[in-house]
Amino acid sequence: MNNFRPNGKQSKKGLTPELIAAIYAVVGWSWIIASDLILDMVSNDPEVITRIQTYKGSFYIIVTAVMLYWLIRRYGDKFLLAEEALEKARDNLEKTVMDLTRKEEELLQVNEGLKQMEDKLAKSEYKLGTIIATDPDCIKLLALDCTIMEINPAGLAMIEADSLSEIVGKSLLPMIVPAYRRPFQKLAEKVFKGGSGMLEFEIIGLKGTRRWLETRALPLRDAKGEITAILEITRDVTERKKTDTEIKERVEELEKFYEMSVGRELKMKELKEEIAQLKADLSGYKKE
Repeated sequence: MNNFRPNGKQSKKGLTPELIAAIYAVVGWSWIIASDLILDMVSNDPEVITRIQTYKGSFYIIVTAVMLYWLIRRYGDKFLLAEEALEKARDNLEKTVMDLTRKEEELLQVNEGLKQMEDKLAKSEYKLGTIIATDPDCIKLLALDCTIMEINPAGLAMIEADSLSEIVGKSLLPMIVPAYRRPFQKLAEKVFKGGSGMLEFEIIGLKGTRRWLETRALPLRDAKGEITAILEITRDVTERKKTDTEIKERVEELEKFYEMSVGRELKMKELKEEIAQLKADLSGYKKE
């Protein structure tokens, strides 16, 4: 730092050792020549000239000393300012390096945290994907127009599709029995307005199998909270509906049997009453 020398551009704007020496030489020679000319014009007496030369030398020493002091002081101030600027720049550079190092460490920590989060997210997505893929219920995403966006293997089997390409991007409505299409559309509209609901309906699969299904529909939202799809969890309730129908038919049969039994009891009672009346009439006839 103490060996600092102003560069060429800096020296043009201020003092340099070379410039100080040049100024000193010019001033010195100018003083000597000018003072000698004036001295020759003032007197020719050797004693007077000697005395004036003494005064001239003393004055020259004082003037040049002051001038050198002023010049060197200016150069020194400039040097100190440059040194202070360099020190400040070095401090700022060190601070910047420290800040960048700290930020780099923070960034590494953030990246590490993000990597851990990504790993956890990947594991969660894998786990969720496994659950959805192995769930016995149909889990699917539908658009507002009931187009199938995604569906799990159980859903493919439920609608008798052999692959995703066979059904994804196509509407579910043609497979729904006509009587339930409008209720299904109303449920989709309700979900896209933020609601939810359940519906039982019949479908006819791609291979002709008729099934009763029970579905629960919920809105699927993105990070901004906007609804992007309908999440449906659908269960095959065909066997339950068959059981319900059988139970209903059995109950109706029992009700009919009960009504018949009650009717028979009433007829038996009426018959007994008629017999009793006939017996009474017959007894009265015999007495006469």
